[in-house]
Amino acid sequence: MKGSNLATEKIPAYAGNYTKGRSGYSITEITIHHMAAKWTARRCGESYQAPRRKASGHYGIGFEGEMAQYVSEDDTAWTNDLWESNCRAVTIECANSETGGDWQISEKTMDSLVLLIADIAVRNGLYPLVKGENLTWHQMYSPTACPGSFLISKMDEITERVNRHIETSLGMKKETVDCSYQVFTDRWLPVVSGHDQTDAEYGYAGILGAPVSGVLASASCGNLYYKAHLIGGSWLPEVKNREDYAGVLGRSIDGFMIRSDTTRIFYRVHTRQDGWLPVVEGYDPANHEHGYAGVLGHEIDGVMIWAKPVFH
Repeated sequence: MKGSNLATEKIPAYAGNYTKGRSGYSITEITIHHMAAKWTARRCGESYQAPRRKASGHYGIGFEGEMAQYVSEDDTAWTNDLWESNCRAVTIECANSETGGDWQISEKTMDSLVLLIADIAVRNGLYPLVKGENLTWHQMYSPTACPGSFLISKMDEITERVNRHIETSLGMKKETVDCSYQVFTDRWLPVVSGHDQTDAEYGYAGILGAPVSGVLASASCGNLYYKAHLIGGSWLPEVKNREDYAGVLGRSIDGFMIRSDTTRIFYRVHTRQDGWLPVVEGYDPANHEHGYAGVLGHEIDGVMIWAKPVFH
């Protein structure tokens, strides 16, 4: 079960109460819930072991501050009442210190919540936390009172405490990761490192209207792995950094994917038929929506790649 070492107990949820994998999505947020009960972390986990529960969370924090894990972070817990959010989120259930009212939680639970969020954020590249963006709560996705008015009123404080803990207690230092890349049209075009579709000189690689048949890329931190799909052909073998290029010179590509071994990579492509397509960060040729950039059969004539900073 992949997850936090802060969770002293692993209480696996029943297999019918969550989904294996994340359907091609990456973890982009942490969502806070409450248990609506003064439960231990173990009692919450036991509730997810019931075959008819049809719900689960990744973690639970009991009213004494103890932490347990129920679903691997690699898998999708059924918590947020919105499928795409479930696929993107690591979810945390917090025990209440009182039933009803504004659903308060204890100081021990709050302290553990800050530590757990910080740990999840660092391991998944989510620092800094931004309230309502990568730190979310159940009520954002469903007409529910969860996680209660007390926790909702504390979201600014939680965000600040988590970021401060990461910066001071963990000694995190930000390092910008620069991606440099270039494409082949009728020649290798100059290397660029921007990600701005309005900047035709430095913001992306390519000449709109001129099909791309090769891509070269590297990063200032870690290794990049990438591959291209040929129009009328198949996915070509993966290449690493500038040890080779992705593509076959003279044959247009219609699909591209890239990943890093140290940080999150974002990328998008421009096709002659569709313009700039949405940003993706997956790496899965079987996932046509989130696993790669491109529309098979449509020539790519522009590529844009950038990376999230890493923290040491």
